[in-house]
Amino acid sequence: MTAPPFGAKSQIMQIIKKVPFFETIIIIIIINLALLVFGIIAQKVLPPQIPLFFGKPFGEEQLANSIFIIIPAAISLIITIINMFLIKIISDEFIQKTLVAGALLATVLSMITSIKIILLIGNL
Repeated sequence: MTAPPFGAKSQIMQIIKKVPFFETIIIIIIINLALLVFGIIAQKVLPPQIPLFFGKPFGEEQLANSIFIIIPAAISLIITIINMFLIKIISDEFIQKTLVAGALLATVLSMITSIKIILLIGNL
């Protein structure tokens, strides 16, 4: 008699655990999720509009609603997930390490951006 299958969730986890640099990617994802939660919690101390789009001309074009403080972390999370799937299908170890480094860099830069805005603009 054979053992019953573990289910779809277990099979997906087994596939994901076979991704190279799995532990590093999980840590990056946890940091991004924590930054998303931190941005949502920070709504209490932020004014209704915050300067977020620094590439735009100085003035009202740079302002966004305070909920948009989660944009950097969300973009970083999307980059990390895309890189995780690319790492799974690419076999070259150098490119895999480069994709992990890119995800880490995106996470660090989004963390710096979000925390700096919250600390400078927020009423802490």
